[in-house]
Amino acid sequence: MEHALTIGKISTTDEAERAFLETRKSYDSHWRLSHRSDTLLQRYANVMEQLDALSEARIDLESEIIASMQRDGATEWVDGPHTAKLKQSRSYVQDKLTPILEIVPEDDLVAAKAYTPEHEETILIKAKWDLRKTMPFAKRGKAIQDVIDDASIKGTPKLSVETKNATEGLRTVQEPK
Repeated sequence: MEHALTIGKISTTDEAERAFLETRKSYDSHWRLSHRSDTLLQRYANVMEQLDALSEARIDLESEIIASMQRDGATEWVDGPHTAKLKQSRSYVQDKLTPILEIVPEDDLVAAKAYTPEHEETILIKAKWDLRKTMPFAKRGKAIQDVIDDASIKGTPKLSVETKNATEGLRTVQEPK
């Protein structure tokens, strides 16, 4: 003879067993989800650590490539399907360009929009140079080129690497962020 158990709505042994199994199933499901979350979070943390390490390795390699290219005086390296290009931006110390005014008439520079003299609007606007338009004046003599070179400030070198896809002939460009 089966003993009947009555707890709340549960009145038979089968119902009690079913309730126990449902509770156990719910617990197991929660444990699995919790355990899966821990595993996923741990995997995520591991991937993030690996990405940090790879990022540091990439930065080290880029620095090495840039130093080697600068040492060799190269702006482009080709190695099989890979092409590295080195770009160097420049800015100029505006005040160091003033000696050009002694060599080239100011009117010529202003007309070429290479130079904007100091002037007042509502505030004093300092003189400024547009080197894209000033560079052609270097043709008038080495003295101008020397002044421009002296005013030059090298920017941070930028490296871009292209990889030619052998099957499609396409290039992918990878530039640092």
